[in-house]
Amino acid sequence: MMRTLCRLVLVVSASLAWAVRVSSSSSLPHFSGGVRVDQQATAVHHHRQDPLPTPCSRPRTEESDILWRHDAVPCSGDRANLPCVIDQFLERDLIMYSTFTLGHEKTVHLRKRRSFGEFLPQQEYDLIDNTALFLTSLILNTLAEKSVVLYHDAQPVTLAILHHLMASSGIQQPIMVLIDITRPSFVEEDWMGEYNDGIYVHIVLFQRTEWVETFASMLPPRVWAPNYLLLINANSTPASPLLAHPRINRGTFVSLFQPQSGAGTSTGYYHIMSYESFRNGSKTRSRGSYKTGVAHSIQEVFPDRFPQFEGHRFHLASWLDDFPYLKTFPGEAEASGMCLRMLQEISTRLNFSYHLYDFPPDKKWGDFFNGSWRGLIGEVYRNEKDFGINQMAMIEDRNQAIDFSVQYWMDSYAFLLPRPKPPPRWWSVSFPFSWTTWAAVVLNLLLIAVVHLGFIKVKALPWDGLSHTLLEVARTVLRQDTAGLSDDNSVRVFQGAWFLVAMVISISYTGNLVAYVTAPTQPTFIRTFHQLSSSTHRPMMADYGSYVPGAMRTSLDPVMRELGRAIELIPYDYSLGLSKVEEQGRAFLEVESYLQYVVILHGARNTYFMTEKYSPTHLAWYFPKHTPWKHKFDRYISAFRESGLCHHWKKETEAKFEEKMNYQRRSLVEEARAQPLTLADCQGAFLVYGVCVGATVLVGLAQFFSILVKDYYEARKHRMNQ
Repeated sequence: MMRTLCRLVLVVSASLAWAVRVSSSSSLPHFSGGVRVDQQATAVHHHRQDPLPTPCSRPRTEESDILWRHDAVPCSGDRANLPCVIDQFLERDLIMYSTFTLGHEKTVHLRKRRSFGEFLPQQEYDLIDNTALFLTSLILNTLAEKSVVLYHDAQPVTLAILHHLMASSGIQQPIMVLIDITRPSFVEEDWMGEYNDGIYVHIVLFQRTEWVETFASMLPPRVWAPNYLLLINANSTPASPLLAHPRINRGTFVSLFQPQSGAGTSTGYYHIMSYESFRNGSKTRSRGSYKTGVAHSIQEVFPDRFPQFEGHRFHLASWLDDFPYLKTFPGEAEASGMCLRMLQEISTRLNFSYHLYDFPPDKKWGDFFNGSWRGLIGEVYRNEKDFGINQMAMIEDRNQAIDFSVQYWMDSYAFLLPRPKPPPRWWSVSFPFSWTTWAAVVLNLLLIAVVHLGFIKVKALPWDGLSHTLLEVARTVLRQDTAGLSDDNSVRVFQGAWFLVAMVISISYTGNLVAYVTAPTQPTFIRTFHQLSSSTHRPMMADYGSYVPGAMRTSLDPVMRELGRAIELIPYDYSLGLSKVEEQGRAFLEVESYLQYVVILHGARNTYFMTEKYSPTHLAWYFPKHTPWKHKFDRYISAFRESGLCHHWKKETEAKFEEKMNYQRRSLVEEARAQPLTLADCQGAFLVYGVCVGATVLVGLAQFFSILVKDYYEARKHRMNQ
């Protein structure tokens, strides 16, 4: 109650201040008996002390409009980034012609005020007074938290209303942009699409509906679509047909204020007209009234145009091969998936039906190719379909063509690679040490034998040959007793150090050997893009119009650029892709959730997903640019995501499919568990033993032949001596 009373006091005080200012200021238009009296209108520009500079060489005449350039007046407070009207609006007896931004500067065109010497009916003066008071109340109260962009049609009544509005003491700060919609060139300005957000309210004040229709028809497509648009009729003639204009009703909240007339005069009441696109029968209807001086909420000024969709049937841009979001499973007639569950819940609450299509005509997902959009994005962009619910990555290029809903999930692209085969289990005898460690151990044995032999030679100690020395060194590593210690102290110190090193080598090998035999080693998996680019696995991807190949080729990361140049596009056949992965060792790139479905469907057990993922992005539904009813879907999608229903429906879809396929997930390390020893685990020891036996046989044969040769030569020598 106190808030309403305070607002009423503000409106009354603003009205009184306006009346006082009108009566005391000679620069404002005065009205008397239906005739406008402006005694200084013809001489004001000849008596100025500070004439404005003119940007052109056109002579300043009374018959032509005079354009001046004036520096921008900076705004203050929260509206510092909003173009402002200049505060010399009244002092210079000028009417704002248009205001538009050019970068960080602003050019303000001013035009000499038109003469109002013509006779006007008294009811128009009442309408001017009531409309000015109504606008003051609306801006200061209902729209106090918004920034106002004000359009006018430069007609006598609307210009007089603007004079009264700017004369109000309640509007002290320059908070508005004034735009003359009769100037055709302004619709081509760059800033036309910069004030569509919900913090701005666009007000179109007009006297003639044809100017508004012309202005709307000249607007470029997909640019001007204010979230809040308020049409204010400064004429008693009904203007409700304007609400049906396609360029006007694409705003989310659009209202028309039509003045009520009684007994030939304005009453200060306004019909709040709204256009409900999905309403059966007459779509234009009155949603209440606005009374000047009474506090109204912004919900009353801008009523909901889409309370429900009245059984409307939407045609969706869809592709029923998008697991787990929208998919028709083999053997099932009806589609299912997370996004379809969301759509079903929303359609029940908003009262609409829908039709799904198996795939787009060109069988493309949504990329920009040869100057046009293809696939699902193209259908929505050209308004061939109402919207789409397939998973669609929210990227900047697409956002220029369509509008995304709020995001409901995140997904990424992953590479599918052939699972490498584990090494033979008989290699387990060599696994405890790497090849470099084995080489170091062998070289160390030889070095120790040579050093030991050197000590024996220097000290003139007894020895049994090089082979005996090598065996003595190897015995220590194999945990065998030594034949005896030397009596020389220096040799004993050397042998003690070697015993310690040999113990460490022996225990390390034994412990690792037990671990490798009981838990077999895993193969080497590729986990990063850098490893993939350095491998022999050539990347590939199904050709269905994805943005990924182009994004990879133009990436700033050199590794990603290399993969992008190497990627091969194959036909849209995932069985072909999987066969290339398993038989040719290729790397298959696809959305991770869908690629998991393909692996399960085709039983590709000998594959795995690379750990590092590409392009994790938010997913959303997609609508034509500036769809006015998109916010109705956003509300429910946000509720589904925040309540966990999206996650629940996704898991439910995946679990249902895995159960149907009798599938059990397989991890990279599922085989790294204890298993009973088999003959294959012991093959390594037998092979080593076999190699040693073979070496023994070879050495024995060599020794045998050497004896034979020696005996032969000795016998021959003996015969020759005889």
